[in-house]
Amino acid sequence: MTALIALLAVTDAAAASEPSPYVMTRASAAATAGGDRIAAVGSVGMGAEWDNGNSLGMRFMYAPSPPDALWLEPGPYAAGPAVDWKYYVGVSDNFDMYPAMSVGILYAPEQGTGRTLLLPVAEAGFGMRLKTDNAEGSNVWVAPQFDLIPLALGANVSLNAGMNF
Repeated sequence: MTALIALLAVTDAAAASEPSPYVMTRASAAATAGGDRIAAVGSVGMGAEWDNGNSLGMRFMYAPSPPDALWLEPGPYAAGPAVDWKYYVGVSDNFDMYPAMSVGILYAPEQGTGRTLLLPVAEAGFGMRLKTDNAEGSNVWVAPQFDLIPLALGANVSLNAGMNF
C-alpha cells in the first residue's frame, strides 16, 4: 500500500509540472553512403520541455539540392517533418548533455522522372546544450549535436539554437 501511495504521489507531481515551450532552428551537414557530396539541411521547429529532462518537439526540414543516397536520386530539393525527443541531463546550471532521437519523412521529386520519393528519416545521437537563464525562467540556448543515420548509412553534425519560454 505504501508503494502505491508513493507511486501516486510521484505521478501527481509529474502531472503538475508545467511544460516549458520552445522554438528552435537547426543547421546540419550530413554525409550518406553513396552520396556524391555533403547534404545541407535547415530546420525550424517548436516543442516542449518538462522539468524531468524530457523534451518533445516537431521540426520542418528543408534540404536544397540533396545528394544521392544509396539507390535513391532525389531532385532539386527535399522537405518534410520530423519528431524529436531529447533527455537533458544537467551538468551545471548552464550546461546540459543529452541523448536524442528523431524520426520523420522527407518528400523529394526523383531526378529525371519527377516521381515522388518519400525518404524515411531516423537519427540517434547526442549533444550538449549551453544556455542562459533569466529571472522569468526563459532561456536562450545553443547546442551542437552529432547523429548517426542508420537508414542512409550516414552521419549528421548540427548546430541547434533556440529559446524556452
